[in-house]
Amino acid sequence: MDYGKEVEFPEFCEGWKRLATSDLKLWSQNKTTLIRRWGDVVFDIFDKDGSGTISLDEWKAYGRVSGICASDADAEETFKHCDLDNSGKLDVDEMTRQHLGFWYTLDPQADGLYGNFVP
Repeated sequence: MDYGKEVEFPEFCEGWKRLATSDLKLWSQNKTTLIRRWGDVVFDIFDKDGSGTISLDEWKAYGRVSGICASDADAEETFKHCDLDNSGKLDVDEMTRQHLGFWYTLDPQADGLYGNFVP
């Protein structure tokens, strides 16, 4: 993966695949650390100005490339949900906390890895 450049979807998927494969042991030990490392990777790729935060425009680019946001409206909604301090920017801690809550919820009514997200 060539950091600091535009990323195409296949390259994005390959990067995530390599990260997930290398972190399987880590995941089994500590899911928070894994999500944080994934957050660091997202920031390395999408924090284009190197500010240490992700703007709404950078988040929209992440949503498009990753396929998690089908529209700008979806991106705006998820950004607002993750922006815990209402600063208009996401830092890696905010994103880690919100991703952890989504992917590892035990609420069977909630979308998430252990909710209804994964069949």
